[in-house]
Amino acid sequence: MNDEPVFPIRDYDQHVETEAYHVLVATLRAALPPLPGLAPEKLAVRERAAIAAAAALVPANVYEANLAARSVAAGAFHDAWMIEAGRCANNPIKAEQARRWAVSMGRESRGFLSALMRAQTIRRRRESSPAAMDQAARTQHAVLGMMRLSLEMQNPVAAVQQAAPTAAVQPHQSDSLATLQAGAAPQPALPERQEPAAQPLPTPSRSAPPAARPRPAPTRASEQFPGLSGQSTRAPAPPTLGSEPPHSDLAAAAERYAMVYPRRARAIRQHGGLPPNADFGRPEDGLLQALLSSTHPAVTALDLPATG
Repeated sequence: MNDEPVFPIRDYDQHVETEAYHVLVATLRAALPPLPGLAPEKLAVRERAAIAAAAALVPANVYEANLAARSVAAGAFHDAWMIEAGRCANNPIKAEQARRWAVSMGRESRGFLSALMRAQTIRRRRESSPAAMDQAARTQHAVLGMMRLSLEMQNPVAAVQQAAPTAAVQPHQSDSLATLQAGAAPQPALPERQEPAAQPLPTPSRSAPPAARPRPAPTRASEQFPGLSGQSTRAPAPPTLGSEPPHSDLAAAAERYAMVYPRRARAIRQHGGLPPNADFGRPEDGLLQALLSSTHPAVTALDLPATG
């Protein structure tokens, strides 16, 4: 990109902001309505007027400047369509179409202007608090840094090389203009660093065979395979679905059943089993027996007559 201005880069944030304004101005120039046959001098006057109109909206950052430029460009199209409607006075249909386009672009311009004013209101509210302003600046710098790394990973061409400090003088530039202006004496050329010659890797001798690793002492088959010694090492099989749970689990399940379904548990204990006219499902046999034989207070309290 040889057509871009060349300047020393000392602050990446400032450099990116300057580039953003370059892109913004180029976009604003291209977004203005075309006027065929306009002289370059008059075209430059119109572009300067558009930039002045965007700056008059007092944008304080790139985002606000982008909204201002969009509002100005939409307003320029509104004016162009209004002029076209005046030229089509003899053709009512085309004049009406031009006026509709003008109204639409005017609405777009006001929409961008409203968004800009809301953004400026939020910014001014943030600027009223120094702590919030500092936090916003740190956040912007951090986000820009992370997005910069991501951009350079995806597009290496976008990487920006930081300029070397002006005080550093290369050996072949000892008599350059920067050195003469600084008044420093020419620096002698530093001797080049001599890299040690690469030593060939030692090759193993073929006469001496490599030492064989010692073999482990033979063990009995019963030590390697415990299953052959008559003692089973298989883990105990898990209980099947049809097996009864332990007594403690049944007791806890009976307590929970009595707490959740007290009416059902009372009917079961009073009848000594599932009542024949029960309107609820039959519990499992183990749970039913646990309800009948439970001595927990939460269960035995159901044997008392209901009050109320």
